[in-house]
Amino acid sequence: GLFRVFAVTLVGVVAPTAPTVLAELSARRPSFPFDHQMESPDDAINRDLVRPGTARVFPLVRFIHRVPKKAYLYKPELRYFTVVDTAAHTKWVGRMKPTDFHGVPLNTRVLFIARWGDHRPYYRTFAFGLPRSDSTKLRLLKPPIVNDTVVSHNLDVVLITHPGAPSEMIGVGGQYSFLKDLRNTYHLDEPHMRLRDGVNLLRARSLDDVLSGRWQPWDPYNVVGTPPTIFDGNHTGCYDLRDRSVAFGLVGTCEFDGKMSVVHFGGRYLVYARSNTKVAGGRYVQVVRSQGDDPAGPYGSFELIRIDGYDWRGPGNIYFAAVQPHPLDGSMLLGMFPVNAGEDGAPSAGPQGAETNLMHGNTDGPSMVAIAASCDGVHFGKLTQLLKSTPVEGRTYDHPVDGFVVDGTDVHFYIHRDVPGISPYAHNSTRLVRHAFDLAGLQRITDEARRELPECSPSAGSASAGVLAIEVGQSRVLLLVALSIVGMLACVVARVLAVRRRWSSLAQR
Repeated sequence: GLFRVFAVTLVGVVAPTAPTVLAELSARRPSFPFDHQMESPDDAINRDLVRPGTARVFPLVRFIHRVPKKAYLYKPELRYFTVVDTAAHTKWVGRMKPTDFHGVPLNTRVLFIARWGDHRPYYRTFAFGLPRSDSTKLRLLKPPIVNDTVVSHNLDVVLITHPGAPSEMIGVGGQYSFLKDLRNTYHLDEPHMRLRDGVNLLRARSLDDVLSGRWQPWDPYNVVGTPPTIFDGNHTGCYDLRDRSVAFGLVGTCEFDGKMSVVHFGGRYLVYARSNTKVAGGRYVQVVRSQGDDPAGPYGSFELIRIDGYDWRGPGNIYFAAVQPHPLDGSMLLGMFPVNAGEDGAPSAGPQGAETNLMHGNTDGPSMVAIAASCDGVHFGKLTQLLKSTPVEGRTYDHPVDGFVVDGTDVHFYIHRDVPGISPYAHNSTRLVRHAFDLAGLQRITDEARRELPECSPSAGSASAGVLAIEVGQSRVLLLVALSIVGMLACVVARVLAVRRRWSSLAQR
C-alpha cells in the first residue's frame, strides 16, 4: 500500500517535466540512415511481396493541424488505424444522409477507424470515409464513434457475418490500471473519469449505430450505464513486467497499453494485446481465445505468441500485432507487425528471476513492417519484410493498418507512415499508403508456413477440426466397444445354443 502511494506521488512530481522530455525525444534524429520522409511510396517496399506502382497516398496532415488545443495534452496525435471492408456485408453498404457528411456522398464500402488524442482523457475514436468521387481525400465523420477514453486507447473492430442474421460489428478495447484502487480514495487520476477496469466490448447491428455513437450505451463518466468487461489485467496467463506495484522483475497485472487486434477464426474470437516483457520496453504480443463463438466470452488463458526466428527475450520490440483472416486461405491467419530488432548485444529479458537488465528494452536496430502466417493464431511463421521503417526509442516510424481490402483480383493493405507521437516528421508528412500484394509472393509465404508450422499439418487442423477429430475418435471407440459387446453376446448365445443341442442329442439317445 505505501509503495503504491509513493509510486503515484512520484508520478505526480515527474509529470510536469513531461513536455520537456517529449520535446527532447522529438528533436532526436534516428541513428540509422534510412529516412523516408520525402521518398517515393515504392522506395521502401519488398518487391517480392508488394507490387510496385500500386501505391496510393491518403494525406492525414490536415487532421493533425485542425485539432483544437483542448483535444490533446502535449501534441495532436492520430494513430492505430483499422480498415473495414464492408463488401460482403450488405447491411453496411449504402449512402448515408448527405447532411451527415457535409453534403458529400461517401463510398461506405471502406471505412477507416483510428484513435485521436495523445493522452487520457483526450482519447476518442473517429471514423473516416472516402468520397464516391474516388478521391484520396479522406473525410472525417463526426461525431466520434466512441467517446470513451478508456476504450478508445487501443480499440480494434471486426465485422462479422452471422448465418441468417444481420452483420455485426464487434469492438474490443480498454485498459486496466494497477493503481485503480487508489484513484477513488486519493483522486490522483483525472477527475470524473471512469476507472480503467479492463477490456470492454462494443456491438452494433448497423452502420448507423456505429457512426452515430449509439453502439456505446454508456457515457464516459459512468453516470449512465456500465461498460461490459470481457476480461481484466488479472486474467489467467496475462504476462506483463510493466506493473510497478509488484517486486522488480516479477509479472504483475496487464495494463493493455498498446493497440489491440480482434479476429474471428475457427468459431472463436482471438484478441491480441500488448505484453511488456521488460520493465521498460521489450514490447511483444500475447493472445487470448474465447471458449465459444461469443465475443463476450468466457475467455481461456493468455499465452505469448510464437514467431519462428524471433526471440521475444531479446533486445527487440514488436509494438503490436494486426491479425486478419488470410485473404487467399480461410484456414489461416496473416499478421502484420511493426518490428524494431533492437541493438545487438543489448540486455535480454531472460527467464524470470535471472539477473539481467530489464530496464533497457528500447534500443534501436533494423526496423520494418513485417508479415507472417499462422494456422492457429498463436504460432506464426518467419517474419517477412513488407517495407523498411526507421527506428526510434524501440519503436518504428510506421505502423500497419489492421485489415485487408479485397478488390477483384487485388488484395490491398495499408501502412500508416510517419505516425504522430513517434516520427518527428509527422506534422508535415503523416499519411496512409495503400499497397497491393504480389499474390505469388503472398502464396510463397503461405506455402512455407504450411510446410514449417506443425499446427498447419493435416493431423493438427484448426481448433474446431481438432474438437471434431476428438469427437470422431470417441465415436469410433464407442462403436468398437459396442461391436465387441455384440460379438461377445453372439459368442455366448452361440455357446448356449450349442450346449442345448448337445443336451437334446443326449436326451434322444
